[in-house]
Amino acid sequence: MTNLTNTSILNTRTWWSQSSYVKISLLALSLCFGVTTKAEQNYQSDIQKLNTKANRTKDLFVDPNFNFDTYKTLTLDIQVLDISGKPSANKLLRISSIPAIEADNENQDIEKNYVQRSVISLAKTDNFGKVYKQIEVSNLLTSILIELNEKTPNNRILLNVPVSLHVSHTFEIK
Repeated sequence: MTNLTNTSILNTRTWWSQSSYVKISLLALSLCFGVTTKAEQNYQSDIQKLNTKANRTKDLFVDPNFNFDTYKTLTLDIQVLDISGKPSANKLLRISSIPAIEADNENQDIEKNYVQRSVISLAKTDNFGKVYKQIEVSNLLTSILIELNEKTPNNRILLNVPVSLHVSHTFEIK
């Protein structure tokens, strides 16, 4: 009995794989029954629907250019070098958001807005003195503050978030 069942399944699989006309027929049938393509859909708003309260989800209208995402993924590529230029392992970094700062008065504004910073992420350098990490941040974020937990004159930097969403920086401990 088991042998018969296995043979039946094998015959069915063989038939299905060998009969490409069945696959083509199924595809043709699905096209005949009005499968709508994205190009045929109408996204134009109905003025009446925009001015009246929606009773069903079907009655809602969303602009085709509307972006539902409220976050973006930022890639951090940070390196820390010691005084001799060699990679510095196990160094702690703090990545924070900070209110927008005007470029012409950067140092003073950093001090003024520093208390309003909000920590987004912590990171620690690997054995090669590198941090390569992806973090999710608000779409509204335009600049980040990266702080190295070391007593060195250049232990923090304020960077604008680039369009590429790839932030790269090298700290040199002096």
